[in-house]
Amino acid sequence: MTNTRESEAKNFEGDPTVLFRVEHFANAHKSLSKLRKKETNAHTEKTSSPQIIRLSQLTQMLSISRSCVYDWLNPKSPRHDPSFPKQVRLSGRKSGGAVGWRLESVIAWLNNREQPDI
Repeated sequence: MTNTRESEAKNFEGDPTVLFRVEHFANAHKSLSKLRKKETNAHTEKTSSPQIIRLSQLTQMLSISRSCVYDWLNPKSPRHDPSFPKQVRLSGRKSGGAVGWRLESVIAWLNNREQPDI
């Protein structure tokens, strides 16, 4: 089997179309490598920006229910907490749509909360 492959390879050595294809694929590989580097750089820039957590992550992190979060946000609620971080709109919609909280502000809020005396 190796003899037939070697003879086939020798047949294609001087073929200009094969050389063109090899160069074409090499250039395509180089451009893909550049594109991947750009994507990687863009990804690292995105991760350095403020992280947004969604409601499910927030409730899990604080060990509370989602209704408790909305009670803390609602000024008419008796459980309203004015120091609780405000939600951030993730979509362009005026009402409804995706919301999240900045992780930094949630952590700062946790650190600034009064700790009960035990």
